[in-house]
Amino acid sequence: MTSQERRSQFAALYEANRADLFAYIVRSVREENTALDILQDCFFNFVRMFQERPLPPDDRQCRMYIFKIARNLIINHSRTSYVSKVDLVEQYSSVEGSRMDQREPTPEEAVVESMEQEEQERLLQTLLADLPDEQRQAVLLRYTGQMKLEQIAEVLGVSISTASRLLKRAERAMEHASRQLREESR
Repeated sequence: MTSQERRSQFAALYEANRADLFAYIVRSVREENTALDILQDCFFNFVRMFQERPLPPDDRQCRMYIFKIARNLIINHSRTSYVSKVDLVEQYSSVEGSRMDQREPTPEEAVVESMEQEEQERLLQTLLADLPDEQRQAVLLRYTGQMKLEQIAEVLGVSISTASRLLKRAERAMEHASRQLREESR
């Protein structure tokens, strides 16, 4: 394989995984600039790791390696730095494509919709922040990384049943906390 073909493969993997990986990282570290640094390091490490050896034959396996590298970098970051300020982050998924068929909202509707989205994002960030690290990682991999239980288990280095339990406990805890917040706001 020529070096140009190799670069093309890495570029395609980057494009296919960049958005999901960035969303996962930024939700984990809660700081956009740090997330961008980790994202860059993640792909740099991946390229360095497979520079001399062939890439895994399956794009899913490559994705798993990339997310595992990201998880390890996030852990390293959390161990070496103290985050004194938690920034609530916007949702980094594109909603423009889903709005193509709809009419343009009025300015008032747009403001109300934006406020509702911000409130939901704040609630989600609050609920995620209260989870133990391993449960938060499992939830982010599942819903931000669009991973299946087997993939989550491999990235987290646990069994499939443990990954399932982590997700169920996290969902129950988030549901319970959400109910409590709604009751308090009444």
